[in-house]
Amino acid sequence: MGENKEIRPGVVRFLSDLKSAELKLAVVSSAYKGVVNWILETLGLAQYMDTVITGDDVVNKKPNPDCFLMALERINIPKEQIVVFEDTEAGLRAAQNAGLMSLGIRHSYNQSHDFSFAFNQMLNQV
Repeated sequence: MGENKEIRPGVVRFLSDLKSAELKLAVVSSAYKGVVNWILETLGLAQYMDTVITGDDVVNKKPNPDCFLMALERINIPKEQIVVFEDTEAGLRAAQNAGLMSLGIRHSYNQSHDFSFAFNQMLNQV
């Protein structure tokens, strides 16, 4: 599969390498299930995911940790072995509230989000 121009360069290769290493992958989004599934299918990313949690699956959305806790339960991996890649302040706070290490991904739509707490959390966990 070639790189899709709508995806950041290297993402497909990264996901493929993670799956080749037999790591489990999940998407955790506050968006509606139909939207999330459509995006994953359209971009050819659904094949890499072991589970998908959406806003339709939980009562309390991010920054509440319920969505990440549900993902942990589904993929059955200890918290200490999880790294969350997030692009919203609410998502980073949800990961932090779930006790997970997280990395903030910057892009043009989240420049006003405060990611500083996530960096401090990561430093404290390493």
